[in-house]
Amino acid sequence: MGGSLGLAAKRCKIATEICGYARREETRTQATAMGAVDTVTDSVKVALKDADIVIFCLPVFTICDFIKKFSAEFSQNCIITDVGSTKGDIMNAIIPLLKDSPAEFIGSHPIAGSDQTGLDAATDDLYSNAMVIITPNNGETSATTQIEKFWHTLGSKTTIMNAEQHDQIMAATSHLPHIMAAILVDTVLASNNNDNITEFCGSGFRDTTRVAGGSEEIWHDIVKSNKAAITEQLNNFSTVLNKFQTLLENDDFEQLRTFFADNMERRKNI
Repeated sequence: MGGSLGLAAKRCKIATEICGYARREETRTQATAMGAVDTVTDSVKVALKDADIVIFCLPVFTICDFIKKFSAEFSQNCIITDVGSTKGDIMNAIIPLLKDSPAEFIGSHPIAGSDQTGLDAATDDLYSNAMVIITPNNGETSATTQIEKFWHTLGSKTTIMNAEQHDQIMAATSHLPHIMAAILVDTVLASNNNDNITEFCGSGFRDTTRVAGGSEEIWHDIVKSNKAAITEQLNNFSTVLNKFQTLLENDDFEQLRTFFADNMERRKNI
């Protein structure tokens, strides 16, 4: 996400300087070589110095840790945003941390990306035509407008909502599918006794489980920070699964035909 953001910002000439931060030397070298940054450092303080906009591309709780540790380092009128997949916990944690800071936090979540991680997966068009959900802290301020303009410059579409609404929607459309993909992998590849079963996993299985290849660190923070909304969606899923199983056990194949037909049409409408 961060590498793609740097490449997109460079392509769109959105800033006079793009400064990146990375702990590992090989990451810094690669980011420079691929042109994702103008400068890159292993010092958070250096990366934050005089920055007008700071974008955290980190797991949710790591973002909170960084802001807690470096809240005094943000420049005057700096706008902080992120690309995190949950917003309630992060905003509840961050806003008090910035109480005495000259910076303002405006949450962002680009609905973009893949199961691939690292700079090797970065592309300069990842955010083109992507929907970005913006979650302001105190209504729509000038900082919100600036963050909207930032994403629009990269070719993204934006919508504004509160953190709770964001987390409820993402629990259904993003978090539940990832959990289901991981459960499907576990059911088929870990719980079956057939050692050769992977030889028979075709495109349907691969397509359905693609997102299960995502980073466990990122998904640990997502499910921990959005537990209530995810639990609600798991309950919804269980209700539908039980309904399907009952139809199957009762040999009600006409209703199953209707179930498949209805959901084929719903899928076509996306």
